[in-house]
Amino acid sequence: MTNSKMPARATSKTLETRICDVTVYSNQALVTRCGRVQLTGDEQALEVAGLPVSLKAESVRASGSGSVPVQLLGVRTERTYRSNSATEKISELTEQIRKLETQKRLIQNQIEALRLQCNFVQNLGEKSVERFASALATKDVGLNETKELLEFVGSHYTKYVQAIAECEMQCQEIDDRLEALNKELVEAKKPPAQEGWNSIVSVAPEEAGEFELEISYIVNFASWTPFYDLRLNGTCDRVHLTYLAEVKQNTGEDWTGVTLTLSTAKPGMGMLPPQFKPWYIGVSGSSASRNRSITSTTGSGSATSSEGDKAGSPKVSQSEGVITLPVAGKSNVPSDGNSHKISIFSHDYPGRPEFLAMPRLASFAYLQTVVTHPPAETPLLPGKANLFHGNTFVGTTHIHEVLHGKELKLNLGADKDLQIKRDLVERQVSKKLIGGNREITYAYSIKILNLRDKEVFLNLSEQLPVSRNEQIKVRLTNTNPEIEQGNMGLLNWKVTLQPHGKQEVYYQFSVDFPPDLIIRGLDI
Repeated sequence: MTNSKMPARATSKTLETRICDVTVYSNQALVTRCGRVQLTGDEQALEVAGLPVSLKAESVRASGSGSVPVQLLGVRTERTYRSNSATEKISELTEQIRKLETQKRLIQNQIEALRLQCNFVQNLGEKSVERFASALATKDVGLNETKELLEFVGSHYTKYVQAIAECEMQCQEIDDRLEALNKELVEAKKPPAQEGWNSIVSVAPEEAGEFELEISYIVNFASWTPFYDLRLNGTCDRVHLTYLAEVKQNTGEDWTGVTLTLSTAKPGMGMLPPQFKPWYIGVSGSSASRNRSITSTTGSGSATSSEGDKAGSPKVSQSEGVITLPVAGKSNVPSDGNSHKISIFSHDYPGRPEFLAMPRLASFAYLQTVVTHPPAETPLLPGKANLFHGNTFVGTTHIHEVLHGKELKLNLGADKDLQIKRDLVERQVSKKLIGGNREITYAYSIKILNLRDKEVFLNLSEQLPVSRNEQIKVRLTNTNPEIEQGNMGLLNWKVTLQPHGKQEVYYQFSVDFPPDLIIRGLDI
């Protein structure tokens, strides 16, 4: 609760807390902090400082227990801002930068002077070498004098070059320091921003003793989405499913070593239950249908009920449609806005491999594995999945919601071990009109060869044209094996192929129409 009529902080104690539990919802999170404090019995307020900017003030709750009776009187949540000490820091940084720039100019002047001296010695050496070479040839100068000159020029030149290098190194160090100070100056000149929140819990302890305070609050900028790893063995009759969650948060505080729970519930805030708004319906495309408005935010009590049991296997609330997934162990989710994978659980499921073929559309079969979700397991929420067949990454698929006892179909792409050939074996146009109509008969043969060493099951589908004109009649006249025509002209055979076995499927249909009609779409 939040109480603005609390007494001012007369005897206040700041409480160090840590994040112990986090429940992540679709776009928010419920954070619970815990902290212990030794009370003297005179405290009137316990302060929890440094709460993040993303905190929703109306969501703050507090409770506690300890070795002594302590009555909680209320909670006040205050905004905190940066102190206005930035001006002093700006002045200090500016003065440091000014001094360093002055020092750099002095060193640069020293470098110029050293270069003049170095050039003088270098020119002196060049001219002296020419003169002494001529003098040595005429024996006007001795070898000792020449040696002394060369040593003088060499030593002074080396001294000036080393001094220049040392001064340039000093300039580089000053440049590095200036770059760092200028960055600090830019940060210091930024306008003061909101720092966060402090929560002050008003208390009335009866005596001295240890007390543990628990404070919880809702934060924005946190979310989670289901993610799966599906790994099939080589024969596709066993699927290992790893239930993962991609958790991301940019709440302003890291979650380190926390007990993490993932929930599909909607957290409640405040004291009052939500209010219904009109739920409009109308004809599709009308303005009324665009004015539908539903408010289904859960009341404050539901946030507590959804957090009740955080241990053991995942719990499912069938009555409210809420799924709660506790994560085993401790979890770490930094506040960086990036996705972090969290493992929830993993199980092995028996799979039923099947082949699908639509020869009219593709000349090969597709491999599919069907998994029945056990009734006792947590429903699979909609999400992306990485699909592996043995050690091969097949691709990424999307899983729709799979409830208890329902089937999950995993498509593994085309399979080369089943060869399919579809041939048009008959196309006959009647020479005489039948009942005033012309009739065209088509017949197809589909040959299937199983190259595998084991029995396979194939769902073979074909399609007849569907008439949109009452004068055009399409009839299925013959099939082998026999089947019934389905909706929209679909034909489906369930074929069992023995190892290295063959199978042929045949079907025939006719199209009747008045001879003066020009039929469009009958391009077979």
